[in-house]
Amino acid sequence: VASDGSIEWLSLPRPDSPSVFGALLDRNAGSFRFGPFSTFVPDHRRYIPGTMVLETTWHTASGWLVVNDFLVVRPVADQGRRAGYERVPRVGAGVGTILRTATCISGRVEVAAMCLPMFGYGSTPSTWSYDGDSYHSLAVREPDGDITLSLHSSLQLGHVVARIGTLRPPTIDAWFFERFGHARRVEVIATNFNSVPHLLVGTNRISIMHRRLALAYGKSLPLKVLPSPVTMPPLIEMIQWHKYRDRDPGRIWLFEVLKSVLENPP
Repeated sequence: VASDGSIEWLSLPRPDSPSVFGALLDRNAGSFRFGPFSTFVPDHRRYIPGTMVLETTWHTASGWLVVNDFLVVRPVADQGRRAGYERVPRVGAGVGTILRTATCISGRVEVAAMCLPMFGYGSTPSTWSYDGDSYHSLAVREPDGDITLSLHSSLQLGHVVARIGTLRPPTIDAWFFERFGHARRVEVIATNFNSVPHLLVGTNRISIMHRRLALAYGKSLPLKVLPSPVTMPPLIEMIQWHKYRDRDPGRIWLFEVLKSVLENPP
């Protein structure tokens, strides 16, 4: 578990199997972050004395949060040998569950759970779907394998947003929603906008994205394109130009191209 609360390495079903979370080697090879929405440096980390439970204490602008991470172990009944196990278990054995709990001990803290598995050392993406009749469980399956991951939460798991590269939230739409008092229940965070439509198919999730992209995917996927529930402000982009670089031929060319496009828009 990295310092920002992300599980950056996990191989299934064996330690020598291909990774499901491989961000330790490649930032885009999958990870599972569980922690404050906008804070990435914890106040304190330790193993609870006498256990293998990792305790991480977070201090945010609005409160304090304690996250515990551990692998679940239970007593082994005197039964036949478990599939995949060679060593005789002594007292207990793992049940294939990572338990992550969050306790707000002061104030109020927004918690983000961003589970982005990538099978086969980051080579094979995956798609989450609801597991069962409630909104508390999700499942993802390896496209050409036998591995299935299940995510269970005590809270309802709705909104799909995209985080580009290493860009940290809030994004422009998140900033706008928060500023004008609109609440969203973010369920899935994708690594790019092209993944967002596929995470919506067959679910009740919603997402806000560029209009042209939404219309394009609406023609090829069973999706309903609706107007935004709120009016989004125009996005203004600026380029800073240093006077000491005006003699750079490449910058002179780029400046002329930009000037021409802005003066004569297509």
